[in-house]
Amino acid sequence: MRTKSVLFLLIFSLTSSLLWAKPSRQYRKFKLKNGLKVVLVSDARLRISSASMSVKIGSLADPPQRMGLAHFLEHMLFLATKKYPRLNSYGEFLKARGGYSNAYTATDHTNYHFQVNHEGLPEALDRFAQFFISPLLDYKYAKREVAAVHSEHQKNIPNDTWRLMQLQRSLLKKGHPATKFHTGCNRTLAGTKEEELRAFFQAYYTAPNMALCVMSSRSLEELEHLVRRIFSPLPSRPPKPFHVSADLLDPVEGYRFIRVLPVKRIRQLHLYFPVQLPADDYLTKTSRLFGMTIGDEGKGSLLSLLKRLGLASSLSAGASRDSRFYGGLRITVGLTQKGLKEYNTVLRLCLAYLEMLKNSPFPLHIWKEMKTLAEISHRYSPPPEGTEAAIGIANFANEYGLKYVEKWDHLFLRPDPRSYRHILQQLQIERALIFLVAKTFPDLPRDKKERWKEEPWYGTQYADEVVKGKDYLALKHLPKVPQLHLPLPNPFLPRRFDLIVERPILILQQKGIRLWYAPDYEFKRPKLALALQMISPTAYASARDFALLRLYVALLLDSLNEYAYPAQMAGLSYRLQANRKGVFLQLSGYSDSVVRFFTMLVKFLKKKEFHPQDFARIKERLVQLLENAPYQQAYLVSRESARKFFYKTYYLPEEILQALRSCERKDVQDFANRFFQKLHIQAIGVGNITAPHLKSLIVSCFNSLKATPLSAKELPVFSRTVLPEGKDLIYRQNLLTNNSCLRIDYQVGKADLKTQVAAELFARAIRSPFYTQMRTRQMLGYIVWSGTYFAKPFQYQVFLIQSGTHSADDLFQRADAFLAALPKLFAKMPPKMFEAIRRGYREDLRKPFHSVAEKAFWWYNVAFERGEDFELIQKKLQILQNITQDEVASLLSKTLAPKTRRRIVFLHNAKQFATKGIDGKQEMEKLCQERRFSP
Repeated sequence: MRTKSVLFLLIFSLTSSLLWAKPSRQYRKFKLKNGLKVVLVSDARLRISSASMSVKIGSLADPPQRMGLAHFLEHMLFLATKKYPRLNSYGEFLKARGGYSNAYTATDHTNYHFQVNHEGLPEALDRFAQFFISPLLDYKYAKREVAAVHSEHQKNIPNDTWRLMQLQRSLLKKGHPATKFHTGCNRTLAGTKEEELRAFFQAYYTAPNMALCVMSSRSLEELEHLVRRIFSPLPSRPPKPFHVSADLLDPVEGYRFIRVLPVKRIRQLHLYFPVQLPADDYLTKTSRLFGMTIGDEGKGSLLSLLKRLGLASSLSAGASRDSRFYGGLRITVGLTQKGLKEYNTVLRLCLAYLEMLKNSPFPLHIWKEMKTLAEISHRYSPPPEGTEAAIGIANFANEYGLKYVEKWDHLFLRPDPRSYRHILQQLQIERALIFLVAKTFPDLPRDKKERWKEEPWYGTQYADEVVKGKDYLALKHLPKVPQLHLPLPNPFLPRRFDLIVERPILILQQKGIRLWYAPDYEFKRPKLALALQMISPTAYASARDFALLRLYVALLLDSLNEYAYPAQMAGLSYRLQANRKGVFLQLSGYSDSVVRFFTMLVKFLKKKEFHPQDFARIKERLVQLLENAPYQQAYLVSRESARKFFYKTYYLPEEILQALRSCERKDVQDFANRFFQKLHIQAIGVGNITAPHLKSLIVSCFNSLKATPLSAKELPVFSRTVLPEGKDLIYRQNLLTNNSCLRIDYQVGKADLKTQVAAELFARAIRSPFYTQMRTRQMLGYIVWSGTYFAKPFQYQVFLIQSGTHSADDLFQRADAFLAALPKLFAKMPPKMFEAIRRGYREDLRKPFHSVAEKAFWWYNVAFERGEDFELIQKKLQILQNITQDEVASLLSKTLAPKTRRRIVFLHNAKQFATKGIDGKQEMEKLCQERRFSP
């Protein structure tokens, strides 16, 4: 049970740092007679039961004339089975018991998974198994599921990641299965016959081609009995053989160079090398060395040099399996404007780093660090659970067998220098794809239409060529770059693992500081989590001040990066973020590493002067981020509109962008001085540290900043809008993307605990019917969501639909008609179903913490946002026990009824459904004129 009391009995005394490490997780591995591979995981500490089925076939097996067939089958399989024929009853069953389900189709496998409270596992497994034993594949729903697949594709069309991924595929060797369009859409799936779908299912969905993982708090004996009884009827047919070539690109005399026009305002250089990874890479983790070297951000790294030269702001790299048949090594560089102009220099330095790797010894110290950190993480980090864990285990078992499945995520059996060299030898520019992504190319204007092509599935415009001659030869004979070298040994590897246990208390309350402390006796690990908010009235005094704050924090993060990167590799997690109150810091990891890093970070906080080149690069990146805000998913734009309306003061991305453009380097320095003039720190430390030590750290931090403490009256207050009763507010905006969004926010009422509990119960009850009606039956869009949320001092219920096929007005008309019927539907709900929802909510409230960090950040929220009510969960459980269905129905009716409801409707129309004469800015100004606010 999750315990959140501020006072604890000291019930543990730990003298050995290894005592806690006795494993609580037990495994059992076997094959059923039908050939199904099974992994069972029993752990009394698991908060939820889960299962995953991995099927060893994916989109590579799509027939050329039916691209997307594997994905389409994934959708169809979820609908109904002979044993459970009612449409969507599976999802409704899980949601009523605190669970959910999902699936995905990859290139070489398809994975189905769910999680549910422990009580619901037996029936959930039975329903799950029927998908593979006796699916109806009812073809009367085929058109609707084709529409769902198409809607999913439409959602991805404006996403530059998806666009570039498909473009890369299309440029591989002609006729190779990897070149196909994997998602599918109404063009590729139109006319698909039922026999085609069933033939694909019969060919590949057979027990020997599948692996199952089940995780629960139940005993292994009970789990094995369930699995043998439920999954033994799974058909056992020899799977249809399937193999594809690993030869993805023919070499050329030169290198393939592709200019790409993105949707967003981004500048990137991508290097893609097809590679064959060793078959035993899962034992040696050789491929991970490339992410740890090329993707390093410490001293001597490629990114550090590129940043120093003003050419790049970010870099990611790594080698990975794209399927079990082939892999790829990728380098992605986020370019500055200078970097775009000098992209040849960036490319040269990327290749120079690869040459450095080829000419350097095998990085054994890095491999040993990875092995050490994996072992430490396995021993001291909370083990994964839920679908996240089950998916990994099922996929591993299906691909590599059962022998090493318990160690699938931390197995480093031996270093493999030979395979490392073999991968390096494959990194030849003649066998690569080089992409330059930008809105404009001075050397190739868009009006040269004969040079530009269009990728057929996403409409991506690109111009490709093979670069030869001197430009190519210059990259074949690269001089050594002395600034580039292998990563140095990591100084942040944790060294101490002894534990400290004391009871938590409010250890400091003085002008300028309020500090809570709680030890960790639950997990008994040498870890520490710290959450700290620096509050300054200047942070959100104006859009310009907030722009300067974001610039300042971004510059700090950039300055920290060479030190933070090795700390993160050593298991430290940190986040430094600008928010409306000021600067928020989250730190978690091994306690001695956290203390060392925090001490260093405090020194950086005092930094107020930055190099002109760094300032220009960071400002450029922030401008680019804000410029792209209108092109993000429609539901995210809608969220910004909601925040603008609900908060008395809220600055939209375009307002921050306008202010940011005129900000100079000296302005950041002046702002930092003003920010630290008056300050208040509120913090909590949880874990392996003594109270005096924590107090010393925080006081030292405050004193070193030389700030004057803020008085209580000076602390910023963020009031929220009170919605009028019985009057609908409507906001309209035309978007720049191809997706519309409807968002409806209902103000349920002042968020006392009983209102919160009742709102959560009816939100759980109506979530599945809303989803089924809007997405499954009416096929309005891929993203359909409803839920409740708390924003001090109110509780809200929200409904959201994103669609590429309907206008926001049409979505509203359809949703509103359905919402009007919800109170009657809820009132008629069978008592047994209401009790199942109550049980599911109770199980969620009782879930224990998963980690020290999770506990710390929960307590921070309770201490500073929830009025220090550390008995919050116990109180909710008591209310949940006594609340009646009639009471919940009454609140739902009051929330939705026209005379008593308080709601605002956000209508964001896609560009193809734009409403003439609508100006979103003016619409918001009109709405805001009539607002009144909570105290």
